[in-house]
Amino acid sequence: AFPIAAMRSKLCHARIHKVNMENIQTPFILICNHNAYYDFYVMVHATYPYTGIYPAAIDDFIGRELFLRYGGCVPKRKYTSDLTTVLQCKKALELGQNFGIFAEARYSLCGVTEMDALTESLGQLVKLMEVPCVTFTTRGHHITDPFWGNHIPRLLHHTDGYLTQIFTAEEIRKATAEEINAKIRQYLANDDWRWQSENRIAVKRKNRAEGLHKPLYMCPACKTEYRMNSKGAELFCEHCGKRWTLNYYGELEGNDGVTEFKFPSDWYLWEKELVTQE
Repeated sequence: AFPIAAMRSKLCHARIHKVNMENIQTPFILICNHNAYYDFYVMVHATYPYTGIYPAAIDDFIGRELFLRYGGCVPKRKYTSDLTTVLQCKKALELGQNFGIFAEARYSLCGVTEMDALTESLGQLVKLMEVPCVTFTTRGHHITDPFWGNHIPRLLHHTDGYLTQIFTAEEIRKATAEEINAKIRQYLANDDWRWQSENRIAVKRKNRAEGLHKPLYMCPACKTEYRMNSKGAELFCEHCGKRWTLNYYGELEGNDGVTEFKFPSDWYLWEKELVTQE
């Protein structure tokens, strides 16, 4: 699996940064964010030569069970309490295998970490196992292959992956589940649009905004839902006519000079807050 992962990792020009990993004791629990399909390949590349066991959605096994089993995956029904997965985690660690979890349980819809999907039981699991805890946070994968796009990769100058040991086994024993959760959230926090802007990573494709109206479904100008659309590098509301341009660096610019949200992630989080209020 590693040669395939390394090849795909090079395709997205992944730069892997290892923090506090010099004296890592294995096995460890690995917590990853989830921006795009590239996450899997870059994660395997980043953690080599260590191997691991990874829970995967049970429907992912349809038609490719042999491939997933070979890759170390075990089936998990998402969003349900599951003692079996806890026992599999314990067994994997006893066998010297790392246990890797993509904690958001789905791809990011707009390039920002889905903090509301990080269940409080995550810290309890890490606390129970008493092994080191490592996070792997990718930045740029959503821009490379956005969930709302047409699945034609945008080859960026580079992407970043940060493999960080955030707790040793001894620190896990002293920390509370709440403290573990707080630190996991801190290190998984990511916003691909801000990362792109800050690093001046240019995406010059003419149709770079096409499909972005799927997560950005509410117009911030007239508050109308499901009348947003996109074409080329523009987002526009078919109800009020307001238009925005997505520039080369992932920043939105109102064509009339008024920009409600500089980054698509801010627009998306505004929509989520409105849904919560409703």
